[in-house]
Amino acid sequence: MIPSDSVAGLITIQNTGTEDLTSYALSTTVGGAPNVLTTDAVKGCQVWVARCTGAWTGSGSAATCSGTQTDALGTAVAPVAIGAASTSLAANAFCVSSGVTAAVRTARGTVCSLTGSDYLKVRVSLPAAADNAFQNLSTTFTLNFNASQAAGAAF
Repeated sequence: MIPSDSVAGLITIQNTGTEDLTSYALSTTVGGAPNVLTTDAVKGCQVWVARCTGAWTGSGSAATCSGTQTDALGTAVAPVAIGAASTSLAANAFCVSSGVTAAVRTARGTVCSLTGSDYLKVRVSLPAAADNAFQNLSTTFTLNFNASQAAGAAF
């Protein structure tokens, strides 16, 4: 990448299990030795994650949202540094498409924020302000999706 470059990809997260998830969050982990790509919050690599209520159409940065698009992490004009990125992706439960009845959800007090799939677009960019200190450097980072299931209960 050179300053002002970006790369984007699409991710579909699915809850294909048999239980609803009560929490669902995203964080990043930087691999390898730290350098200014990951430690400089202003000039280093930045990440933006957008969510779509339906599947994205197209690919990469040209992909468009087939439903309603919202920012999940950072914004298009104000992405966040990859070394400090984390967010909750569901205010309430990420529910399965089938297997848990409405009566069980009511008894548990579960309110579904998402059902079935979550459609995300991830863009990583190197700001125009990146100077010669960024030349010949590399880094890796991992997107971590963490979830917890509802506590067991007899119904």
